[in-house]
Amino acid sequence: MKTENLMLLTYYALGGKIEGKTKLQKTFYFLSVILDKDLGYDAHYYGPYSANVAEINTDLTTYGYLNETSNHWGLYSGGFEVIRYDYQLTEEANEIIKIKKEKNPEDWNKIKDAVELIKSSGDIHYMVLSVAAKAHFILKNEVGRVSFEKIKEMAGNFGWQVSDEELTEAKEFLLAAKLVE
Repeated sequence: MKTENLMLLTYYALGGKIEGKTKLQKTFYFLSVILDKDLGYDAHYYGPYSANVAEINTDLTTYGYLNETSNHWGLYSGGFEVIRYDYQLTEEANEIIKIKKEKNPEDWNKIKDAVELIKSSGDIHYMVLSVAAKAHFILKNEVGRVSFEKIKEMAGNFGWQVSDEELTEAKEFLLAAKLVE
């Protein structure tokens, strides 16, 4: 399945929208893990990031399949403006998605089930989702139990900061999603 189609069907399964680029990236990270599909994720400043996912999301916006809106949240310490970008499927996209669902019911069902697993694992804040993605990214190549201290140490190697509280919430999500034991 082409990544563009996967992304459109995922948006649809999520109710047609994703609020924020962090949630976008981390949702597709977990989707790639559950579906065992390489979407190009690698370590980045704020956790696993895929330039491919970001580029295709921009393409879908350019093609008129997604509406992008920006919400200004004021200034961050240091004078940087804080903006959250939200994405919503357009009517044109919904019509195309109906056709794609009918032509590829097996792919649609896999995506729908993966999204349902993510959603049923808890409606967590996008920052906790980000920490869960960081922790999973670190743990995916580890064998056996890994302590919070070891995860925090390994996160530091990527330049990521995580707290015990965030890791506890992330652990609950990862366990519920059956992504760790």
